[in-house]
Amino acid sequence: MYSLISIIIAIPMVMFFSYTMLSDQESKTDIYRGIVAEQIAVVADSMDSDFQKAMEISGKRALIAAVNWEILKGEALTDAVYNLTELINNGTINRTDNLIMENNTLSNWSTKIAGVRTNFDTGISYGNLQIVSEGFDIFLSAEMNISVVDDIMEMRMIKNNIPKSVSINIADIDDPLFALNTYGLIHRTIFRYPYEYKSMKVLEGGYNSSGSCSGNITTNEAESSPAGKILLVSDSSEVPDAVLSGFSGVIAETDRNLSLIGLSCYNTGNGNAVFIVESVVDDSPYKSIYIDNQTKSVWHLPLRDAVENGFYFEGAGPNITNRMENKTASSANGIESIVNIQELFMEGIQMRENQVSVDYLYFTNENYIGYGVRGFPGWLRLNCAKAAEYGVGELLDYSC
Repeated sequence: MYSLISIIIAIPMVMFFSYTMLSDQESKTDIYRGIVAEQIAVVADSMDSDFQKAMEISGKRALIAAVNWEILKGEALTDAVYNLTELINNGTINRTDNLIMENNTLSNWSTKIAGVRTNFDTGISYGNLQIVSEGFDIFLSAEMNISVVDDIMEMRMIKNNIPKSVSINIADIDDPLFALNTYGLIHRTIFRYPYEYKSMKVLEGGYNSSGSCSGNITTNEAESSPAGKILLVSDSSEVPDAVLSGFSGVIAETDRNLSLIGLSCYNTGNGNAVFIVESVVDDSPYKSIYIDNQTKSVWHLPLRDAVENGFYFEGAGPNITNRMENKTASSANGIESIVNIQELFMEGIQMRENQVSVDYLYFTNENYIGYGVRGFPGWLRLNCAKAAEYGVGELLDYSC
């Protein structure tokens, strides 16, 4: 933790050798004062750096402590920023000691930093602690005061009201909005959505395109396990019909009615299909492709991973401090995720029929009617605004 430790030994050694190598007393004093001044500056800089690290540690632990407290209590905080400030300053929440903050308040760390032996008298304090929540970060700022004094040479460095700030990522923190609205039965950890976009219409097929299906793309017609996969080929007539029918779907550049061979899901007639689909899939860690019957198009829908696995993305939802207060109002720089309705059902929690599945709209007391989205689990519901925002307006089972 301490960058100060690296200079504990160096200071006296440098002073000693520099002092003994000089013969002229006046020169010795001037050089010695110069060395002391440099080392005072080094100590001050190290204390500055260590204080910033302490802000990160204390801030993160306070966030964890606050969320754990309300999940265990089943109660939302009335003023999350105030409670976080209380935890960082005093190690208490609502004036009750919190074990997670034991010896980890910002005052505790300040004492530790000032207590590192450096052959100087050191002091550190802070004030004006501020907390702002935005997106996937909490921004912590404070004004720091530092003093480093050498009584022998009567030299000192004093810095007051130095602005310091750190950002604390909220990844791996439990989202209290889920626990507070599901009787503590559903715990959702915040993981950021890992993909570049939510959805993309990859290409439009020709007249001979029919059916809907999803699956990973393969160009290997000799695939040992074709079920659940979509075959991507240039000319489907060059592949035996029996082979084609073994796949869940086919995307082919040549226009052909594949229902004649018993295939129910296919998209044909786009002469650039192989290049376009391969480029999209190769550039993304999400490999599944969706063929949609109504739009006669091929879609890439990494948003489905967020729907099934609870990823969060920046949006109009409440930020983390508002979630700690169980507020569902939208915000300019918030986060949002999709409520897994199946998960609620499995826990015996009453479901809100046709309520939009986006977390802050689902848990609000107001009614937001949503509609099914093709290519996604049947329980997902989005309204026109959210479908357009997520790029799946054309897949919505409703005409906006």
